Amino acid sequence: MSLFVQLPIKFECKHCQLTYFHAYAPSALHKPLCPECHRTGLLMGVAEKTDLLRYPITWVTKFMKQSWHRLNKAHS
Repeated sequence: MSLFVQLPIKFECKHCQLTYFHAYAPSALHKPLCPECHRTGLLMGVAEKTDLLRYPITWVTKFMKQSWHRLNKAHS
C-alpha cells in the first residue's frame, strides 16, 4: 500500500465563506456542493501544502478516509 495521498481540489463557497476540499475525479465534470449551504462553490485549484497548516482537521479527516478506504479495498 502506498502512502501517497492524492491532493484534493479546493473550493470556496462565497455564500457561507467556507473553504472545502473534494477528491479529484477525472470523470467528475461538476462542482461539488458546499457541505453547509449546498450551493456550488468557486474552484480555487489543487490544494497546496500551506492548506495543511490552515485546515489541519480537514486534511486529517480526508487522509483517514482515503487510508481506511484503501485498507478495506485491499482486504475485499
